[in-house]
Amino acid sequence: MRLAGGTPSAWPSGALSREAFCAKVRAEGERLYRDLPWRNIDDPYAVLVSEVMLQQTQVTRVLKHWGRWMAMFPTLDALAAASTSDVLAQWQGLGYNRRALALKPIGTRIEGAAAGGADMGLGGGEGRLDQAQRQGVERARSIEGT
Repeated sequence: MRLAGGTPSAWPSGALSREAFCAKVRAEGERLYRDLPWRNIDDPYAVLVSEVMLQQTQVTRVLKHWGRWMAMFPTLDALAAASTSDVLAQWQGLGYNRRALALKPIGTRIEGAAAGGADMGLGGGEGRLDQAQRQGVERARSIEGT
């Protein structure tokens, strides 16, 4: 929004004050809050799985699949050891199978890095993870660090 003089407005005139707006957002957040199984857990891998599943997928659909996935692949090691066909079979119904295929190498790379201290490929160059994978790994690391 621009003012008459052409300078951008920091806050639209006639709108709620910033404080009132923030209070309204908080109130709506509390009203609409859903207690999801991946919230308030101390498992970076489980949170990573939920983040990847929730990309372009409705929460209600992810709720049907997340618990089953975590039962089948409870750790990165289990995911890394799984066959691609098992991974895709468990992903069935979530769409965008590339996301499932992107999760599997994360387990393999982290497992390999832990064993040999190798670079996980999070930077540039050969073996570079795509942006969604990097974001998921970074988010899991930030949760693990808190």
